[in-house]
Amino acid sequence: MSKPLVSVVIATYNSGPYLQEAIDSVLCQTVCDLELLVIDDGSTDGTRALVEAISDRRLSYVWQANAGQTSAKNHGIRLARGTFIAFCDGDDFWYPNKLELQLPLFAASPAVGVVYSAVEQIDEHGRALDHAAAPLHRGNVTEQLFMSNFVPFGTSVVRRECIERVGAFDEALRMGIDWDLWLRISAHYEFDYVAAPTYAYRIWSGQMSRNWRGRYSSAFRIMEKFLSAHPGKISPALRRKAIADTYANRGRSRMQEHPFAAVGDGIRAVMYDPAAPYSWKTVGRTLKEALTPGQPRGASSGAGSLKRTLAPITVSLTADTPRVFVYHRFSQQSADRAIDIGTFRKQMLLLKERCDILPLSELLDSTSPRGARLRAAVTIDDGYADYFELAAPVLMELGIRATVFVTTGFIDGGIWLWPDRMRALLCAAPAGTYTLGGFWKQSSADLSTAAQREATWHRLADQLVFESDQQREQAIADLASSLGIDMDGLDMSPYRPMSWEQLRQLHEWGFEIADHSHSHACLTLMSPDELWQELFRSKSLLENQLGTRIRSFAYPNGTPRDYHPAIAQTLQRLGYDYAVLSVPTPTAGDPNFRIGRFPAAGSLEEFRGLVDGYGVLKQWLRL
Repeated sequence: MSKPLVSVVIATYNSGPYLQEAIDSVLCQTVCDLELLVIDDGSTDGTRALVEAISDRRLSYVWQANAGQTSAKNHGIRLARGTFIAFCDGDDFWYPNKLELQLPLFAASPAVGVVYSAVEQIDEHGRALDHAAAPLHRGNVTEQLFMSNFVPFGTSVVRRECIERVGAFDEALRMGIDWDLWLRISAHYEFDYVAAPTYAYRIWSGQMSRNWRGRYSSAFRIMEKFLSAHPGKISPALRRKAIADTYANRGRSRMQEHPFAAVGDGIRAVMYDPAAPYSWKTVGRTLKEALTPGQPRGASSGAGSLKRTLAPITVSLTADTPRVFVYHRFSQQSADRAIDIGTFRKQMLLLKERCDILPLSELLDSTSPRGARLRAAVTIDDGYADYFELAAPVLMELGIRATVFVTTGFIDGGIWLWPDRMRALLCAAPAGTYTLGGFWKQSSADLSTAAQREATWHRLADQLVFESDQQREQAIADLASSLGIDMDGLDMSPYRPMSWEQLRQLHEWGFEIADHSHSHACLTLMSPDELWQELFRSKSLLENQLGTRIRSFAYPNGTPRDYHPAIAQTLQRLGYDYAVLSVPTPTAGDPNFRIGRFPAAGSLEEFRGLVDGYGVLKQWLRL
């Protein structure tokens, strides 16, 4: 008997409703020089009777005890006699001119080992489904194949010698056997394609490839297997990207069923390829799903538990980013805009346990080798006396050297900080509701309770953040007039600054003293001359008082709007090395003069999350 040009293998198991169509699509090809091997993997649905009723000498029926689709396909390959081997699943079908379109591409190039095509997806009733077309690649496609299996199984026609060289399907794999085979072939042969669809792929509820667990488990195994067999074939960068995409895809596949495990997949994807937007978006999507209220979750699967579970991953991922924290006020008990000293002490104990803590300039001067402990800095803004009286003793007891950014006009006794003057006015006014004139344009101020006074202070202070000193002074005077309060009689003792002598003691104890401007003015509103004078005055005063070079600066207000390249250039000209904001922010473009900080968390659990890197992740994700 002469050998056929093409051997077609249909491996089937209980595909009765669709098998007739699959067989007919092969036997009705415009290229007739073929054999069709139907390998029945132990079907119980009458497959034997269906096939044996077809009268065509090119058709052979082979039954085997149920051993799985991979075994059945390999059984067909062993029996195949053709120069080329092709495949059709029992629930799909070929288009009539499939072989006519694909075989000429083998004749055009002996280097081609596989020819495939585009595919059309259909539902169980044969209706076409909309789907995104996969990219098609030709030539040496190993790198593209390692990223994703773009060769639809049933569209492929394979040169027989390829399988003889690299072997048939790997029966140890549960899924992805075609991808594994294509990768092995691609290491030695080129691929080509027909752009038009030649194959209809059926999507239905009983379909094996919907098993995402097996699919991704096999995917990792296939990649590892190929990398071991072909070292150097895939670049390290591409390897990382492929693994990252696989983790991301698995996370997206299971985020409804296993949302917390899906978050872990997303974070692992970022660890392998931190520059990939797809990985970051996967983290965002899975986190949103996992933390959505009302979703059914296990008893130990809350947000806090999730953070603790993933902490080793987030720490590893963000280990190169120093944790820089900013504090302002301290109190014996919890108070507005102040952290109680007991909570502060617990935070510092946790930070010391987890991090190497340095003054800010020393931290930023240094580099951390991979695998070293996390690095952190504790910074304090403005220069209030409660820092020296309450927080500094805690830090000294724990051996932590902090960085203190001081407003020199405040320390020098020349000014009170404008937010404190407003707060003192609101606290001094009798309870009631007031109409504020002048700058405040007849707005209302409810001072009936302590909570309403605090809310009013926030609302009014927010309006002055980006105003000039002149406008602030006018606004505060108008507030005092509206409240009927004499500014000269205000009790400002709760807002006392440290003294120069106390700053000199801190410096002698190893704390870094740094600059926070002279007047706490909005620097972006100043002219170049005014800016120079403001910064030169504060830097000179600090250096003269302390006898040391001042290297770091904190922008007044500390928002991203308070940074400007012209201000950064002036700071550099004056000899500063670093400048910080009061909020976390990207450092791209000006890393030394736009350094972000994390505001002190109100609870130990929130602080733990910042130390573990969740604040860094949120900033990267822009959540």
